[in-house]
Amino acid sequence: MTDFSDIQFPDAGHLQSGFWQPLYFKPNFDTPERLVVAVLAYAGGRWSLCRASALDRLKCLYGNDALVALEALDYGLGYLDSRLGTFGQDDAVPLNVSGIVAGERRAAEGFDSESIARRWIRMISSLHDPRREARGVDYVSLGANEAVDALDRRISRDRLPVLVMERITEIAPEARRMFDPHIHRMEKAQRARLLTHRAFVAFDGQKVAANFSTLKAGRNRVSVDVSKRLMWDLEQHRESNNGSFLKQKHEMFLYHPAEDDPTISERQLENIMLVVDNLKDEGRNRDIGVISDHSVASIAERLIRDEGIAT
Repeated sequence: MTDFSDIQFPDAGHLQSGFWQPLYFKPNFDTPERLVVAVLAYAGGRWSLCRASALDRLKCLYGNDALVALEALDYGLGYLDSRLGTFGQDDAVPLNVSGIVAGERRAAEGFDSESIARRWIRMISSLHDPRREARGVDYVSLGANEAVDALDRRISRDRLPVLVMERITEIAPEARRMFDPHIHRMEKAQRARLLTHRAFVAFDGQKVAANFSTLKAGRNRVSVDVSKRLMWDLEQHRESNNGSFLKQKHEMFLYHPAEDDPTISERQLENIMLVVDNLKDEGRNRDIGVISDHSVASIAERLIRDEGIAT
């Protein structure tokens, strides 16, 4: 039964008025062909630039010649991004690379300029893949798909959400339906593939949406990349549900070894806890609660409490 104390209407007072502007790549000025490679947006006194995240698709159109175009786009968009702080609202932004042209400015509203730019690049660019927004993409590299697939593989093989689900369903069987179908598949097949092109959220309840990540000794960079990707997924989930009447907290649960774990050194534990601290800072910046623990039972109990699951 829905707890009506959680119902709230979207607060339009937090929206800022501004505008967005597409940036096109025109490989040949004698033809009408043009492709959206970025979106500029302005709101709340701040500019943002959101690049298309799958520019390597240009190779499908131009073959090996795409590398030259990618290098030029990377340079031109990078130059523009570095100078955004010097522009006023009415300034025409300089485009110092031939082949990049600015489209018409269009009015928009959003929480900030970044969210406006991100929303429109997703809507209008065939050279954009939302899954690649989770991490900095090397726009010149034509192997960018491999980095995204590697993250997906690591997420799909982390059994922490399975263990949390099993622990919770021992106490409250009805909570099982709140876990993503992928977690159910993982319970039966350890190498179940992550079959989704949308933002992945392992647990989606009425009060809490949550993801889970295991931090492993000696793999700090990988742990950071996976955890940031999962926090990005939570951000996209929150953004897509902005109009919902139910207020959800978004939480990222991190499992790390205990202090008395005999399989890791003191130095390795210190490095892992530094990763935890950095991810908690990242969570505060994204308004996502980051909770770390060395016990699956404790993580399950915290989720039960935050979701208000009857036990």
